[in-house]
Amino acid sequence: MDAGFLEEMRRELLAHRARLLGHLAADQVPEDGVEASSPGDEVDVASEALEKKNLDALDAVDAKRLRLIEGALARIDQGRYGYCLESGVAIPEERLRAVPWALFTVEVQARKERESR
Repeated sequence: MDAGFLEEMRRELLAHRARLLGHLAADQVPEDGVEASSPGDEVDVASEALEKKNLDALDAVDAKRLRLIEGALARIDQGRYGYCLESGVAIPEERLRAVPWALFTVEVQARKERESR
């Protein structure tokens, strides 16, 4: 892989990581610094519970993406970035620009998704 491209991907991955860490940190503390303590009626309680469940799921997605980003940064450092972990084939730059933390070529990823259904 071209050194300029690798540096571009490192900057992109670091930017994604900074945004995710910012979101995860913001989700830990309410904006006003205190928890809401008046639950309201049953509809409000149900709505708040659903919103919390969605936020928890989002946090899990963000945490998984953060692990993928950290792995991609490590692979850059190790000289293994941009190669499919299964086939060893170079992942096209277009795919890496779209998904900088990609682990597999599009073909391998599609096959893995089909197999997991």
